[in-house]
Amino acid sequence: MMLTLPTAGEMGVDDRLDPAQSIDGGARYLRHVKDRLPDSIQGEDRLFMAMAAYNVGLGHLYDARRITEQLDGDPDRWEDVREALPLLQKREWHSQTRHGYARGGEPVIYVRNIRRYYEILTYVDRSQQQYLQLNELNGEAVDDDGLLFEIVPPIQ
Repeated sequence: MMLTLPTAGEMGVDDRLDPAQSIDGGARYLRHVKDRLPDSIQGEDRLFMAMAAYNVGLGHLYDARRITEQLDGDPDRWEDVREALPLLQKREWHSQTRHGYARGGEPVIYVRNIRRYYEILTYVDRSQQQYLQLNELNGEAVDDDGLLFEIVPPIQ
């Protein structure tokens, strides 16, 4: 999780190239951003908007939410806000915002890529579980070498 220099300082990350510090600082910053979103944003919408704000900045996300309202969309729904974010690249829109120009298409792609990667990981995990269950039903013992995918423990 890459952090800008000012954000790294804010999160107490001394070495942005140190994976452990960077991941820890990035996770704490994502939580910080998520906690600053309005309570009216719920569920997955809250997570997706936090990820978008992590990428483009909270101010630009708020600008996109205001544009969403102008377009009669729901500023609490990611589906509507993701349509407004790319408009921050257009002068006719960003000139009316508090935080100005942003590459608003990037957070949309960023969130989409994370969602897709999560879906892949979920599929792999589900496939592993089904494989183990089938072997168990067939009375076949499965040792660690029989796993389709190596189970990697979390970093302590």
